[in-house]
Amino acid sequence: MASFISVISLLLSFSLAIFSDAASFQKLPVPGKRSGPEAFAFDTTGKGFYTGVSGGKILKYLPGKGYVDFGYITVSSKSQWCDGAFGLAYMSKCGRPAGIAFNNKTGELYVADAPLGLHVIPSGGGYAKKIADSVNGKPFLFLDGLDVDPTTGVVYFTSFSSKFSPG
Repeated sequence: MASFISVISLLLSFSLAIFSDAASFQKLPVPGKRSGPEAFAFDTTGKGFYTGVSGGKILKYLPGKGYVDFGYITVSSKSQWCDGAFGLAYMSKCGRPAGIAFNNKTGELYVADAPLGLHVIPSGGGYAKKIADSVNGKPFLFLDGLDVDPTTGVVYFTSFSSKFSPG
């Protein structure tokens, strides 16, 4: 019993040591009038992170440089009218990435877009290819979370609702 308490005590002190320094946190606001982000993903290079924002864009954050556009859910996602507030109003045309994850074997980025379905972006970035927006004839209404099994490459995703759509 004493060793169990020692392990718990060690774990608690370890977590406090990692998370107790508020000065080590840095706020990284997304550029422009975009809202989000909903999810983050890291590629295998470890040179920054990726996130999806309103207007159907996937941004890559490069330390020391900031955010750069990495991918687009639709051709419209790259247009001015999908940025900011208009991006929210036109979610069904621009997209709204809600879950993202890399397939570490291929480098492709999988995206669960809330109104537009499941997509994949090539490893170098660019426009997404739609993989699915329904199953057995029943449309996805509000995709949310997503992950890729690092061993098998199988993509798992969730739907926030089976009754309500985000738009």
